[in-house]
Amino acid sequence: MTNAVRSADTEEARAAQARIQDARALIKKESAMLGFFDALYAGAVPDDVLHTDAKRLVALARALAAQVARHKQGAIDVALLDDEETHETVLVGINDDRPFLLDSAVAAAIAGGARLRAVFHPVIMVEGIPTSVIALICNGVTGAAREALARNLRDAFEQGALAVRDWQAMTARLKAARDGLAAHPPRDADVEEDIAFLDWLADNHFTFLGARDYVLSRDGANGRLEIVAGSGLGVLTGEEARVIRASGERSGMSANVRAFMEFPEPLIVTKSASRSHVHRRAHMDYIGIKTYDADGRFNGERRFVGLFTSSAYSARPRAIPVLRRKIARVMKRAGLAPASHDGKALTHILDTFPRDEMFQISDDELYEIATGILRLGGLPRLKLFLRLDRFDRFVSAILLAPRDHINAQVREQIHALLAHALNGRPSAFDAAVDDSPLVRLHFIIGRNDGPLPPPDVRALERQIAALVETWDDAFATALCAARGAGPGQALLAARSPRFSPGYRDSFPAHEGARDLEVLAELAAQDGLKIRARVWRKEGDAAPALRLKLFVLGEVLPLSASLPVFENLGLKVIAEDSFPVSFNSDGGWRQEAVILDFTMERADGLQVKLDTIREPLEDAFHAVLRGDAESDDFNRLVMGANLAWRDVVILRAAARYLRQTAITFSLAYMQQALVRNPDVASLLVTLFHARNDPALSGDRARAVEAIEKNIETALKDVASLDDDRIIRRFKNVMDAILRTNFWQAGGTRPALAMKFDSARLDELPTPRPWREIFVYAPGMEGVHLRFGRIARGGIRWSDRREDFRTEILGLVKAQQVKNAVIVPVGAKGGFFPKLMPEGPTREQSMEIGIAAYRMLINAMLDVTDNLDADGAIVPPPDVLRPDGDDPYLVVAADKGTATFSDIANAIALERGFWLGDAFASGGSVGYDHKKMGITARGAWEAIKRHFRELDTDIQSQDFTVIGVGDMSGDVFGNGMLLSRHIRLVAAFDHRHIFLDPSADAATSFAERERLFALPRSSWADYDKALIGKGGGVFARTLKEVALSPEVKALIGTDKDTLSPPDLINALLKAKTDLLWFGGIGTYIKAAGQANLEVGDRANDAVRVNGGEVQALVVGEGANLGVTQPGRIEYARRGGRIDTDAVDNSAGVDTSDHEVNIKILLAGPVRRGELSEAARNAFLATLTDEIAAQVLADNYNQTLALSVAEMNARRDIDAQARMIRELESRGKLDRGVEYLPGDAALGALERDARALTRPELCVLLAYAKLDLDAEILASPLPDDAAFAPLLTGYFPHQAVERFPAEPQRHRLGREIVSTVLTNAVVNLAGIAFVQRMREVSRQDGAGVARGFVLADGAYGLSALKTRIDALDLKVEAAVQTRLYAEIAAQFRRVTPWFLAHVPADAAIADTVALYRAGVEAMRQTTRLREKDTIRIAEFTGAGVPEELARDIVLLAALLAAPDIARLARDAGTDVARVIALHGALGEQLGFERLRGQAARLAPPDHWDRLALRQLLDNLANAQAQIAGRLLAQNASVQDWIAQHGESLGRAQSFLNSVDHSGDLSVAKLMLASSQIQNLA
Repeated sequence: MTNAVRSADTEEARAAQARIQDARALIKKESAMLGFFDALYAGAVPDDVLHTDAKRLVALARALAAQVARHKQGAIDVALLDDEETHETVLVGINDDRPFLLDSAVAAAIAGGARLRAVFHPVIMVEGIPTSVIALICNGVTGAAREALARNLRDAFEQGALAVRDWQAMTARLKAARDGLAAHPPRDADVEEDIAFLDWLADNHFTFLGARDYVLSRDGANGRLEIVAGSGLGVLTGEEARVIRASGERSGMSANVRAFMEFPEPLIVTKSASRSHVHRRAHMDYIGIKTYDADGRFNGERRFVGLFTSSAYSARPRAIPVLRRKIARVMKRAGLAPASHDGKALTHILDTFPRDEMFQISDDELYEIATGILRLGGLPRLKLFLRLDRFDRFVSAILLAPRDHINAQVREQIHALLAHALNGRPSAFDAAVDDSPLVRLHFIIGRNDGPLPPPDVRALERQIAALVETWDDAFATALCAARGAGPGQALLAARSPRFSPGYRDSFPAHEGARDLEVLAELAAQDGLKIRARVWRKEGDAAPALRLKLFVLGEVLPLSASLPVFENLGLKVIAEDSFPVSFNSDGGWRQEAVILDFTMERADGLQVKLDTIREPLEDAFHAVLRGDAESDDFNRLVMGANLAWRDVVILRAAARYLRQTAITFSLAYMQQALVRNPDVASLLVTLFHARNDPALSGDRARAVEAIEKNIETALKDVASLDDDRIIRRFKNVMDAILRTNFWQAGGTRPALAMKFDSARLDELPTPRPWREIFVYAPGMEGVHLRFGRIARGGIRWSDRREDFRTEILGLVKAQQVKNAVIVPVGAKGGFFPKLMPEGPTREQSMEIGIAAYRMLINAMLDVTDNLDADGAIVPPPDVLRPDGDDPYLVVAADKGTATFSDIANAIALERGFWLGDAFASGGSVGYDHKKMGITARGAWEAIKRHFRELDTDIQSQDFTVIGVGDMSGDVFGNGMLLSRHIRLVAAFDHRHIFLDPSADAATSFAERERLFALPRSSWADYDKALIGKGGGVFARTLKEVALSPEVKALIGTDKDTLSPPDLINALLKAKTDLLWFGGIGTYIKAAGQANLEVGDRANDAVRVNGGEVQALVVGEGANLGVTQPGRIEYARRGGRIDTDAVDNSAGVDTSDHEVNIKILLAGPVRRGELSEAARNAFLATLTDEIAAQVLADNYNQTLALSVAEMNARRDIDAQARMIRELESRGKLDRGVEYLPGDAALGALERDARALTRPELCVLLAYAKLDLDAEILASPLPDDAAFAPLLTGYFPHQAVERFPAEPQRHRLGREIVSTVLTNAVVNLAGIAFVQRMREVSRQDGAGVARGFVLADGAYGLSALKTRIDALDLKVEAAVQTRLYAEIAAQFRRVTPWFLAHVPADAAIADTVALYRAGVEAMRQTTRLREKDTIRIAEFTGAGVPEELARDIVLLAALLAAPDIARLARDAGTDVARVIALHGALGEQLGFERLRGQAARLAPPDHWDRLALRQLLDNLANAQAQIAGRLLAQNASVQDWIAQHGESLGRAQSFLNSVDHSGDLSVAKLMLASSQIQNLA
C-alpha cells in the first residue's frame, strides 16, 4: 500500500540527505575525515543541515575535527569559531560523554543571548572513550559577549560534571538520611509518610545536582546551621555555593525560622535561590531533611538540590507521598462528599494544583487557596492568592482570572505589578487552562533585599482587574459611564464599533469611547471629515507631544500632513494608523482611520499642553479646512501663543507688503517674526487695540502702551533686517482704518483691511487716497481709490506676486479716464491662488468667480451703507476712524467682463444702497459691447486726428492695421464704425489676418458677419472674400509665406517670416491707422527694456515708437502703447492721445449708468416706479446717454487739439503747473513720464512743446486737481448750478422726475465734474494755474470766475456754433476759433476774480454783465485789423456772423467795467460806452493798449507785469469814467480841467513811440503817466 502522507519534514529530510551527500563527495578521498563527517551529520536535524551549503558543512566538519584532535580525556573544552563569510559564530563544547551536556549547553547559550540557528551533537569515540562534540551555530558574537558565552558554557559543563560525578554519593546520602529519620524521628511525630516520600524521590523522581549537611550550633539567640566540612557534593561541593540566598546565608536563624525548624515536620520542600546551570535553567528544588537526636530534638539538616523529574510532574498527586496526605487533610477539613458536585470540583482543584506549589505549601495554606478557588464556582471572576516563602526569598501568587482576558502582554503586566507591590522581581510563571472559563496563573516573585510591604490583596485584585479587564468590557463600561447603563448599551449595539488590534494595544478603552464620539460627530457633520486632538503621554520628553487625527473617508497621506506639522513648528517622529469602523446615526457603515503622530517641537522648547492644545488643534483644522494657509507663519501658534486667526493678521500684512514691493521675500519676513515671537505677539495686540470694536477703556492709552512695548522689544532685536521688517509690519497696523476681522463672530472667509495709504511707508507712487487689501487662503485682492468718490473696474490678474503693481499702473490711466466723470480713478484686482494646473474653462471660471465674490463681499464688509432716508448705516463690528464713506462702485475689466451681475447680486443681497448701480454693465444696465460705446468714444479721437490731417474717414477710404479680432467688443465695434475702412492686416493671440488688397465694402460686410457670430475668430473669415495676396495664418506656424502684396505692405523683400517677425513688421508698416482693440502692449520707447513693459507674452513682437509708420494710433484697448512709446511716436510726427483719453467712453457710460440708477432709486423706493418699469425706462435712455458720453470724448480731444496748437506758447505755463502740482504732492512727473525742469527749459529754448500724450496727462491732472478744490468748497451748492445738474441727466429722466436731480446723493460731485470739464476743456489746461497766479484765488474761485466770464460773454454758446463747422472748414481754422474762446477766458476771467465779490449771486451777476457785453457788441465799431481778420475767417469758410463775434471778443474786454459803471451810476449803458470809449481814445488808454499788444515777452514775470499794466490801465480808465458819471461831466470837461497833466502824458507816450523797440519797462513807465491822470 502506497504511503500517502506528505509533509515538509519528509521533503526536508530527503533534501538534507542530498546536501550531506553533496558535501561528502567533496571529501570522498579523505578516508580519515569521512568517518568523523558521517558521525557528525548522522543524526542531524534536516533543518540544521539545510541551514548552510555543502561547502560549509565540510568546513564545519574540518573545524570540529581539528578541535577534537586537540581534546584530552577528562578535559572540558570550549571554543568559539567564526565564519567570516556567513558572519556566524560556532560555539563548540567537547566533553567526555555524560548526561545533561546538550540541554545544559543550549540553555547556557540562550541565557547568554545567542540566537541559535543550527545544532550538531555527535558522540564519537576518541581513543576508545565516548566523546560528546557539541556545535551550536548562532549569530555572530563579538566583544565581551564572547567571553560571557564561553564562561556560561564552561560553567554548565563543569557543574554537570560535578553532579554526574557525585550522583551515587548523593543517592546514598539520601538513603542514609531516610534511615536516620526512621531511627530518630521528631518527638510525637508520625514520619511514615515522610519516609515514603524520600523513597519516592529515590525512585527516579528527582535529579540530584548537589547535597550538603548542616549541624545546629548554639551561636546567636536562635542558633545557627553550620556547614559540615567536606559534606558538599555535586554543585554544592564548594562552600561558596548557596541554596537559600544567592548573596549568602544569614549569620544566624531568625526566631521564625528557628520555630519552623523546631516544628515536628521533618521535611522541607521548597525552591533554591539559585538557578540550575545543568539540564534546565530553573530554580533548583530544595529538599531539606531535618535530623534529630535520640530524644527527637532537632540538631541539623541534610540538604539536597536538584530538579524534580518529568515523572514527578506527570504523576497524580494522590500517588505521591506527602502530597496525598495534604490532599486528604484538605478534603476532610472541607467536609464535602467526594461524589458531590463541590467535592468533585475540589478534587479537581487539588489534582491540578501547581505541582511545585503543592510540594511547598502547608496544609492550611492549601486549604485556604483550594476552597477559595472552589468558591469562584467556575465563573469568570478574578481571585488572587498570595503565599509568602517562610525564608522570605519569594512570594508565590496564584491568580484565577477569565481566560479570555489574559494574553502575554497582560500576564507580563500582572507579573510586574505584583513584583512592584511586593518589593521583588518577576522570577517565573506558569499557566494552566482547562475547560472552565478561568485560567490559573502561577507567578513567582523573587524578593529583593529589604522588608516586605504588607500586601493588600484586595487592592491588588482591583489593580489586576483593571489590567485583566478586556478592552471591549472596558469600552462598554466607559460608554455606560458616559451615557448611563441602558443608553450606553443601546449605543454600543447601534454603533457596533470595530477598533483594530493595534488601536486596542495602544489606547485604553475609555479613550476609545471618547474617540468613537468624535468619529460619530464627524459622520454627522457636513464639510471637513477630519479632526485633530493634541495630547501627551505620561513620561513624554519636555518638547514632545502627540496628535491624534480622526479621518472619515480618504486617508490623509503623510506627504500632505507632514508639511502642515512642520509649518506649525513640529517635527514628526513616528506615525501609527488605526482603522476603525462603526455605524453612523443614519445606519450607514462608516470606515474611518485614526492616525496617531508622535512629535516634538522643532525648537526643542517645552510643550505646555494646556496653553497650546486648543490653538494648535484649531490651527490644524483651519489649514485642513482651507481657512488658513500652511506656511512658516503658523510657527507663531506655538512660538508666540497666537490663535490661527491672529496669525492670519500677520500673514495678510506680509502678503500686502509683498504687493507693495517690499525688498524682503515672504519667507524672510516669516522667519523674522518667528525669530521674534514676542514682538509678533505685540503686533497682533496692537491690531486688536486699534480695531477691536468691543475693546473697553481708553483705546488711545492702550495703543500708546503697546507701541512703547514694541519699541522696547525692538531694542533687543539684533538683526537690522528683522528690525526693518517688524517696523514695516507695525506701520501696516498703524495705517489700518477698518477691518472685518470681528464680523460674523470672526468667521468671515476673507480678511479685509482698509488703509490710509498716505500713512504707509515706502509705498510705490502714486499713492491712493484709500485702499482695501483682501486676503484669503484661496485669493488675494486689492482695491485702490484715489478719492472719496471713485470708480474703476475689477481685474482678474494673472500676476500673483505683484498684482497691486499691475492695478496701480492701470489706475493711473483710470485717473485720466475718470477726469471726464464724477468719480475719480479707482481700480481693483484679484488673483485666485488655488487654480489647478491646466484648468478647464469651467474650472477656471468657477474658481475665478469664487475669488471675485470673496473680494466684493470683503470690500462691502468695511463700507458704510445708507438707509432709505439717506442716513449712514455703519458696517457691523467695524471701527470707523475715517468717518462716513459709503461710496463704493466697481465695474468690469479684463477677465471680469461678465461679472457685473454677480457683484450687483451681492449688493442687492446685502441691501447695499447702490443696488444694481454698484457694478455697471450688468444685464440690467448698458451693454457696452451692444452700444459699442468704448470703440465709438475712441473713434471720436481718431476722427479728430484724421480731420486735422484733412481726411474724413467717414467718407474716404483709409487703411487700418489692427490688434484684436471681430468677436471682441472694442476691436469688433471699432472696425464697423466706418464703411470706408480697408483692414489690410490684423492679429490676435491665435491668428494673423492679411488682406493687403482689401475692398472696403466687401470686407465691411464680412466683418459685420463675424461680429455677429458668437466667439468668432479670424479663422472664420470667408477666405474667398480676402483680396489678392491675403490669407489667415495660425500663429503656431513655423513661418508664413509672403505674397508680393504683403511684402509691399510691410516693406520687405523676404519671402517668409515667422509669425512673431511678421507681426513686428506689421506694427512698423505704413498705414493710415494702427488700431488697438486687443490685449497686450506692442509699442515701447527705444530707451525702455522689455522687462519694464511687464508684458512678457509680447516681448518678441514689440516695436519702438520711433519705428511706427502709421499716421494715427488709436488705443481702444488699454496699455497698447507705453507712455514713453507714445511720446517717442508723437515726437516723430505721429498722431496719438493715450489709452485713457481714447477709451474713456466706457467708464463714462458706466458712471452715467450708476448715477441714473441712483436718480431712479428714489421713485422705485417710493413705489412711483416698479423695478421692471425702471429697467425698461433705462433702456430708452441709451441713445441720449451715448450722445452725452461721446460729447465728452469730442470735447476732451478738442481741448487737446487746442492745447497742442498753443503748446509752444504755453510751455512755460505748463512747466509752472507741473512744478506747482508736484510741490503739493498731486503729481509725480517720474511716474507720469513728464519731463524734468531742465528738459522743459530745453523744449522752450528750442521752440518745441510737450507732445500730445504728455498734454493728455496734464489735462487729466488739471481736471482732477480742480475737481478736488471745487468739491472742497461750497461752490457746487450754489443754486445757479441747478441747470448744470439737470443737464447732466437725459432730458427724459428730468422731465419725468424733475425733483430727483436735486435729491441725488452725488449732486455736488456731478456739478463739480461737469463744471471742471467745462473749465479745462474750454479755457485750457493751464488756465486755472494762470488764474491762480494773477488772482491768488483757489481753484473753486477760478471756476466761479470762469462761470461769470462764460455767462457774460456767451462763450459756451459760441463754442457750440464752432462745433457745427465740423468737416465744413479746415480743422486748423476750427481749432483757431476754439483757441480764441480760450484766449478770451484768459483775458476776462481775471476781471471777474478781482471785481466780483465771492458772495455775489451768480445768476444776477451773469445777467448784469451779459447785458453790458451785448450792448457793447452792438455799438462797437470794427477796426481795420478786425475787418481783415473777419475776412480771413470767412475766406476759410467760417460764417460771417460767427467770424465777427469771434473777432469782436478782444474788443469787448471793457464790457464788464462798463456794465458795472452803468449800474453804479444808474445810467444808460450806451452813455457809459460812449464815455468810456472817448476816454480811451482821447486820454491815450487805447494807444497804450495797442503798444502792449505788440509785445510778446518770453519771460513769465514780464508777462505778469504786462498783465498788471493792462489791469491798471483798465482800472484807471474806469475810475475816471466813474467820476465823470458821478459829476455828470463830459470828457471835454475833464480835458479842460487836467490839460497840463494830459499833455505831459501824451508827450511821454510820443517819446516811447520814437524810442525804438518796445519793452515792458518802457510801457510800465508810460502806464504810470496815464494812471496818474486818474
